[in-house]
Amino acid sequence: MQLLPFNFQYLEQTTTFVDDKELLAEQASSPGGCAAIAGDYIVQFFGTPYAGLAITAALCLLIGLMTSSVITKKGGKPWQLLGFLPAVAVFFQHYNTSYLYSGTVSMAIMLAVLLLTESIGNKKWRLAVSSIIAIPLYYICGPIAMLYSILSLNIIGIALVLALGGMSIYGGESYEMLRMVGPQGYYNSFIDAPSSAFISWSIMIASVFGAVLLAKIPFIKNLKPVYIHTFGALAVVASLVFGANAFIDKNAEFFKELNCHIHNKEWQAVTDRCAEHDMNNILFQNCAYMAWAELGELDNHIGDYPPKYFYSVLAPADRTPHVSAMLSEIYYSMGHLAYAQRYAFEANELFGGRSPRMLQMLVKTNIAYGSYAVAEKYINILSKTRYKEWAEQKRALLYDDKAVLADKELGSKRRCIFPDNRFSGIKGIDNDLKHVLAANPDHKITLSYLKALYILNGEQEKLNHISIDDEEEQDAKMEESAASTVL
Repeated sequence: MQLLPFNFQYLEQTTTFVDDKELLAEQASSPGGCAAIAGDYIVQFFGTPYAGLAITAALCLLIGLMTSSVITKKGGKPWQLLGFLPAVAVFFQHYNTSYLYSGTVSMAIMLAVLLLTESIGNKKWRLAVSSIIAIPLYYICGPIAMLYSILSLNIIGIALVLALGGMSIYGGESYEMLRMVGPQGYYNSFIDAPSSAFISWSIMIASVFGAVLLAKIPFIKNLKPVYIHTFGALAVVASLVFGANAFIDKNAEFFKELNCHIHNKEWQAVTDRCAEHDMNNILFQNCAYMAWAELGELDNHIGDYPPKYFYSVLAPADRTPHVSAMLSEIYYSMGHLAYAQRYAFEANELFGGRSPRMLQMLVKTNIAYGSYAVAEKYINILSKTRYKEWAEQKRALLYDDKAVLADKELGSKRRCIFPDNRFSGIKGIDNDLKHVLAANPDHKITLSYLKALYILNGEQEKLNHISIDDEEEQDAKMEESAASTVL
């Protein structure tokens, strides 16, 4: 269980709560917007180790208790322990990084509302009230209103939610009906929802109605409660074991852990953990080599992790937010600010536009470039989050070139910017790094990365032409030779 807390710390890097009245009003106006706001507010505290794990465990326990109460109210006693099965399913949903925390918040709110309506003794009144409540529940919490209507056995409510979903699609909220009325609505819209998205809803429906059905079967009804409770407890334990094995990918959790250390600039922690882990994954290797570079020891560790090739240092871009965020960090470490900025922007968009980690990167790269107005835009966002103190420190550097150059970190990065007006990478990443070195010879990490790229790519002969002047001279000789051959 050592890796468990890092999942929630990593989640905090992907989104944050922005205390802006206009933004919150706009967000609240869309279906499920209020639950999304509540989810973001909770996630902002996950940066503290174990806080996310503790908060999520407590919220899932509450979901389990309320589901058990729903089962009791519907006549499913003594099978109420089955109500903890959906809670377990909800808990493991959080290990999919595209899952939105609003899904868990919505589940808790929906169950609280369901308990209230199930307390109404008159069936006709209960049907009427649950039909009416489905409408505000949809706008507050989103698609969970469909699950509420199903659990209420309310055909009118189901029809109303389908109609509201259709209206939302017509209004441009989405182009997928299942995102409007199904569990897919609680997954990042930039990524296809996984097939496991239905698990928590399916188990909720099966647990509630299954418990009610079991309580009505004569043979089972006559069993001693101790046997029934024992079976329920074993089912919950079995679901925990199954969920841990089925939904927690140890490699993904290790990657999250490394990224948490990188975000906090805990470079020694990265190398120490890599020394204890199987390093057969290029993403792990990328993180390790970045840490060695920041520690000034990359030259001594080139080739530590097989297979030894280019991608071990610089993974290929795949337009996923997690790899893009990592590449942004690597390029920033290299001193290649153009690519660092490009991948930070890409990752932030894919995360939903409010990744504090990538917003910080966009602030730093734009300040380094002297694009103060753009940097100020991102600072204004961060100043309304838990990163306010960091944002105000960077605000002090705006429109002050002398202060930027005097800054230990950003002054060094600004000196890495080479003046050539061209597309980054047009002549290869190695050519770009040579220009960075020419602009800032003191940025030793750039030289270490350039050496590593050549060595791991089996191009040792290029180490003899490590400067941009050597390369230009070699190109000139090749051009001269080609011209003489043509003549």
